[in-house]
Formats: sequence, C-alpha cells, structure tokens
Amino acid sequence: MAAFRLFLFFFFLLFYLQPSRSHESCHPGCDLLVPIHFPFQMMRNPPENRCGYDGFTVTCKNETRNIITFPFSGDFVIDSISYFSQRISITDPGNCIARRLLQGFNYSDTPFQPLDTRNFTFLNCTSDAPVFQSPGGVSPIPCLSSESHSFVALPTKRVGASNTSSCTEVVTFMHPSLDDSIKDSILLTWKEPDCGRCESDGGFCQYRYDTSSEVSCFTPFDYGLPKYERYTVFVIVSTGLCIVLFIIIIRRKIQSQGEESETEISRSTNTSQLENVAAKGLDSPTIKMYPTTVVDESLQLPKPTDNVCPICLLEYKANDILRTIPSCAHYFHVHCIDEWLKRNATCPLCRN
Repeated sequence: MAAFRLFLFFFFLLFYLQPSRSHESCHPGCDLLVPIHFPFQMMRNPPENRCGYDGFTVTCKNETRNIITFPFSGDFVIDSISYFSQRISITDPGNCIARRLLQGFNYSDTPFQPLDTRNFTFLNCTSDAPVFQSPGGVSPIPCLSSESHSFVALPTKRVGASNTSSCTEVVTFMHPSLDDSIKDSILLTWKEPDCGRCESDGGFCQYRYDTSSEVSCFTPFDYGLPKYERYTVFVIVSTGLCIVLFIIIIRRKIQSQGEESETEISRSTNTSQLENVAAKGLDSPTIKMYPTTVVDESLQLPKPTDNVCPICLLEYKANDILRTIPSCAHYFHVHCIDEWLKRNATCPLCRN
C-alpha cells in the first residue's frame, strides 16, 4: 500500500498547490446578514489577497454596516446583495433616500447601473395642497417635509394630470426604479464580472492566478483549480491511478486472495463517493411537491417582514406565486426557486 499512499499524497498536493489564492482568506464584511465576497472586497483586505474586483470596495461603519462609496454621490449602506442575480440594494445612512435623489444621484465611474429608470419630479407643496386630497393622491415624504410645507415626488408623466396647485416644481430627475414609486432603497445591477451562473451553480468566482486579471469559476471541490484545467488533470490523474491500482492488484493477487478483495472494496467505495459528489439538484417532481401559496390583494405573507424575494430582490406583489422550502420555511418566487433547486439541493438562504 506504500505506492498507493504516495500516489494519493501527490494527487491532493496537486490541487492544494495552485497559484490562485483561496477566497476564504478574505474578510467577510461587518454585517452578518450581508456577506461580502468576490467581486466585492473589504478595504481592510491586504492588496496581495486580491479579494475583489475594481470598483467593488466596501468599508465598515461602526463595525455593523457595510458601506459602498460612489465617487459623485457619496456613501451608501449596502442593504442586500444577490450574487446569483448580480443585484445590489443600497440605502441612505441617514434613512432619507429622497434627499440623496434631490441632491442628484450619480452612479458614474462605478460598475453599477439601474435595471430600469423613470422620470420623477419633486414638488414643494403646502400641507393642504389638493394633490394630497385627490383620489389616488400621494403622501408627503416625511424626511423632507415640515408643518408648513410638504415634499412629494410624482412620475413626471403624471404631473400634468394631477392637481398640483399650491405646489412648486423643484427639479425633474431620472431615478433607478422598476415602477412609478420611490422606495427606501435603490436597486442596481452589474455586468462585469459575470459570475451569476457560477453562483447559481453553487460555485464562486475569483482571480484565476495571483498575477492574472482573468476571473474563473470555482467550486468547493476545485481547491483553486479552474474548471477546464480540472478536467485535464482529472484525465491524467485517473490514468495514473488506474496504472497504480493495476500494479497493486497484481501484487496483492500474488500475495493473498484476501488482500485482493480488500483492494476491490476500497476502489468500489471510492467510485461510490465520487458519484455521490457529482449528484446535485432536485428533479421537477420533487420540486413541485414543495408547497406553494398565492399572494392575495392584502399582501398577507407567512412572515410580514420577509416581503422581498432573496433571489431577485423584488418585492412580492398581489397574485405572485410563492414556493416554500418545508425544512426551513423560507419562501421565494416560484420561477426563482425552481431554477435554483434544479441546480442545488439546498436553500439559497440558509444552505440547509
């Protein structure tokens, strides 16, 4: 068995001694609910660790909040990150995103861009302005309003159709939004590096080598080896393994029949383990057994505070169909979680 053990030693050594650095050496951030990893990186990480991509640097505030800085708009709190849909939700540290929009939100010189945009107009109105009394009227923005005046934001296309007497137009601006309302956060996306498919398959991205700008996808079983090189190494190592096993079997047959049987059982066990590692995801019948619910008009949810799909980061709306994972009670849009479960047999939130 000495030859076989020596072969296994070099087999695992080949995977561990790759030039790309492990992502586990990078700081995970200061907010446990929003883990930070590639392409994002904490500023406190040493540059030689190469933990993130240019433009994705994050800092800590009070050791509890992850902060990202836009060159022309300042600091924002990272509310959530979806690595598989490549979306980031940011909010104002002072809890007044409307004020930041009024000052002018500029995402230039960043890797981020909006999913969609809408034209909005800020109005400065008296507290009893008709715009607040009309059917389907708007509500004042609390963090900008006072007893004597109220700020509102209307989609520009609705300004002409609304009774805006007693109101003064302040500014018209382009706002990153998927609908005709201003939320408490801003949803953005990024295109480069493109790691969404890698993340949805249960892997992670990082630089291919310590001195390379090329990004590759890795899985927990790669030990730092890029996928296409892993296949080449697998063929070489498998061939060598077969030769070594053949020699061992011949020698054991000469020595004793009992040791030959032991070798065959060991090889069978190794093959079984490799097959188990390869199995991932759930089949469609199993996925469809997970319970579903339809969001009613009152937007009642199993957990009222969990009103955003963790995969696409969009709020649940009336008539949306949700699927729940029974073991942990986490729920998601059906089309989001079904696609995830086809590739992964774990919950995307708790990984159970």
